[in-house]
Amino acid sequence: MDQSPRCRDLYKPSDPNAHRRHRSSLSASFRHPPHGFTAPTPAHDPSRQARLQLDFLIVGGGIAGLAAAYALAASGHRVRVLEQAGSLQHRPGGIRLPPNATRILSYWGVEKELIQKASMATSCSILDMKTGKSIGQSVWQSGLVEEMGSSYLTVHHADLLQTLHSLASSAGARVTFGATVESVDPAPEAPPENGTSTSIAEPSSPTLRPAVRLKTGEILHADVIIGADGLRGIVRRVVSNDGKEPEATWIGLNTYLGSVPMSEVRKCAPLKQLVDVSSPVWIGDGRVVLGYPVRRHQEIAIHAWLEDRSGPPAVSRQGTLDSWDQTASLSSIRYKEGQMDPRLRFLLDQAGPVSRQSWIVLPPPDSWVDESESIVLIGEAAHPQGPGTTYACSLALEDAAILGTLFSRLRYVEQVPTLLYAYQDLRKGRADALAALERRNGRVAFSSPPRMRDGLIRWTALPADTPDPPPGSGPTDAELADITEVWGYYAIDAADEWWVEWGLLRERSLLSH
Repeated sequence: MDQSPRCRDLYKPSDPNAHRRHRSSLSASFRHPPHGFTAPTPAHDPSRQARLQLDFLIVGGGIAGLAAAYALAASGHRVRVLEQAGSLQHRPGGIRLPPNATRILSYWGVEKELIQKASMATSCSILDMKTGKSIGQSVWQSGLVEEMGSSYLTVHHADLLQTLHSLASSAGARVTFGATVESVDPAPEAPPENGTSTSIAEPSSPTLRPAVRLKTGEILHADVIIGADGLRGIVRRVVSNDGKEPEATWIGLNTYLGSVPMSEVRKCAPLKQLVDVSSPVWIGDGRVVLGYPVRRHQEIAIHAWLEDRSGPPAVSRQGTLDSWDQTASLSSIRYKEGQMDPRLRFLLDQAGPVSRQSWIVLPPPDSWVDESESIVLIGEAAHPQGPGTTYACSLALEDAAILGTLFSRLRYVEQVPTLLYAYQDLRKGRADALAALERRNGRVAFSSPPRMRDGLIRWTALPADTPDPPPGSGPTDAELADITEVWGYYAIDAADEWWVEWGLLRERSLLSH
């Protein structure tokens, strides 16, 4: 739980005048859909429509931004996404979607569509990078996955991004490409004097709400601005209230993403045999390479992590250390002849140029909500997990699902700050816990020699359909609890439970005043 003074008092009855400035700045926008926004079409769940509709501006059209756009538009709100790039920015490689992510996509009605483009994850083989010798195997038993309520999928980044874009657009969200945001301003005290103002409120009303200024000079106002523009995004600097670029630390690790057509993989029989039955993970000596199928086994996505103590790599004029604009070769991962599993050598030789991102660590923001209580962070802007990690996408989808569910309950303006802080309170502990899990996994993978827990390997190496694992081979209670905590989490239920426990009380408190 966040223990800031504001969050400690979040659920207590408050002075009815506490958020008067915020309330007056929002009130004008509730009467008519504004210029530049489209009224949303009914969601697949009409009961999730907010009685009070807001105007949301989302800065960033990646996975977090598009997912939030759908979740909020499906809840009845008017949503516009501002994406700097001229089109959807597909990065190479794939994304792993464990059950906690696919359950959200299933509720949104697109899991079946994604299954037509994705591959089902069932196991991974852990191999020594030099020799190819098996170190262990993780098999996700079908019964355990089913208990989590959904599937474990692997999907190409481009396919998931396109699906979310189509979903958001179908719900009525407007996505604007080529929209470069030059500044973000918390709710001002007076209407702006310069630039062309495109007010979301009625043109004649005073606009005391947050705004973004585009490179064109156009100014857009909204009731709530969402920063989905990444860990170096402009919105995060505004929420931090200093406007400064946060100090970044490179941790000596580079991530590489690419893919190889399965038609090329089939040319190496030992490699084909390996990937046909499991997703290989080669580890050892400061290197980790993961391969898994995407696009219904038509491609093998490659994620590679390489320690590099020689200093940050040079970047192009356009790119930065923590962007996927960098192109590179996987040759730096290779060993001398005879010192690498030949199957991995063949796979890397087929990859060609890949995208590289250096692992940058930034201090976490103290709060995800700004002081005006009208700007909020989601995805990597709020809780960066590191490039290519397992749960970064899952967390972004969970963020969006919780925001959409909370704001589907909106009836009164005074509830807006409460819902924003509730979102932060529900998400921060979860994001911190998964970041810690990623770090633990990384320490195991990069240890030399790799450390694997014998008990977990014995359990996970059993066939997926083993009905009764032999004594001593099953997971410990702690291990099973960890799996359930991560995969069994359902963001929509978490938001609904918060509403029943706290939101209704707050709403009744408002009514009593």
